[in-house]
Amino acid sequence: MAKVLIIEDEVPLARLLAWLLSDGGHDVTVAAHIPAAVVEAVRVEPDVVVFNTPLPVEEKARIIDDLRAEVEGVRIIDLATQAERTTADVADGADLRLNIPFHPDDFVQAVGDLAQQRLAS
Repeated sequence: MAKVLIIEDEVPLARLLAWLLSDGGHDVTVAAHIPAAVVEAVRVEPDVVVFNTPLPVEEKARIIDDLRAEVEGVRIIDLATQAERTTADVADGADLRLNIPFHPDDFVQAVGDLAQQRLAS
């Protein structure tokens, strides 16, 4: 079981992602806003952060750097919409970019794989 922090400001999508991961056996915390996400990351010390907030690459990279500074070894998944796919993969410093739409099993598997990587390091 991994500790996962979801950063998502759309409540229905946050609930869906949390349900998928909880059903997959993970311990999930949701942060609706960036400032809350950093605070929650310090509190929870997640293995994986799922980041789904449409921001410019530079701003996203800064936030990812902040999260990594607070939680050593944290793995980060950036969920990418169609519009965001034009930028280079993982240009923002995430460990994995998962394109939306995705199959729920692929999402849960990706989180589990990255959590395993963190625990192994």
